[in-house]
Amino acid sequence: MHQRKIEMPAAPLPASYGQKLLQVSQVLHNQAEAALLRQLAENPQDTAALLRLGDLHRRKGDFRAASRTYERLCALRPSDRRVSWVHSITAGRQLPAERPQGLRAVPFVRIRDFLSHAEREHLLSAALAMRGRFETGGTGRGADRKIKPLNRRALDAPLHPRSDLWAWFAPKLREALPKVSRLLRIDGLDQCRMGLSMVGHPDGGFSKRHRDMPIVLQALCYFHREPRPFSGGELLLYDTESETGSYSASECSRVEPANNSIVFFPGDYVHEVTPVGCEPTDFTAMRFSMLTTFEPKAA
Repeated sequence: MHQRKIEMPAAPLPASYGQKLLQVSQVLHNQAEAALLRQLAENPQDTAALLRLGDLHRRKGDFRAASRTYERLCALRPSDRRVSWVHSITAGRQLPAERPQGLRAVPFVRIRDFLSHAEREHLLSAALAMRGRFETGGTGRGADRKIKPLNRRALDAPLHPRSDLWAWFAPKLREALPKVSRLLRIDGLDQCRMGLSMVGHPDGGFSKRHRDMPIVLQALCYFHREPRPFSGGELLLYDTESETGSYSASECSRVEPANNSIVFFPGDYVHEVTPVGCEPTDFTAMRFSMLTTFEPKAA
């Protein structure tokens, strides 16, 4: 079975320009947050303001603040499925049994300190040793795999199931799957085919908004040297109606590529990677990740 990516083409932006946009966005977010807090100080039960504030925290990547805000909103609107859904995600709780209709926040599980210090250093050493195996990443698989520079710029090094990296990294992933399966209410992951590759986003690297189909679940484990040698590279998870692929261009969860963290999320929700800025001539300065995919086995 081939992986099919549903992509929304758009012209790539230089990494420096992307960072300027992020700085402007942060200023606007801070101004909007201040206005909403003033509004809530006057009327603490303003549910519309609480919803906008929670969504604002998500867009900034402040999930603790988002969870606290959605919790307040849940108390005022206990029957609102969308609010209960997004509160569960930001609080790290099991998703509600019933999904809200229409657009909904992308469910994800983030685990910090996923690797030991020695394991993270081993990945960095392995990336350097595999330098000659990285190839310009395309979209799709097999005969469908094509290089589309307007949609993605990254370097890929697929791993073989008998490789040394696979031998110790795959068991760590499988140890986390019961928790991830329970929180995201995804069954049958042990019956899926697993793919594993190392990905590097160089200076100007990015991935435009897309869905990964028919991937059931994917995971990104971030690793890099300290201090962080790159800027940008955030994972944006857009509120999506997964049944149709419709998504909101303004409502999303921003996940920082924190060193030694891993994030799991379903592939049928729209997501992107923001432009990366780093030293172009330094291979080890890239935004590295271990990409794992789980998809149905071929019949």
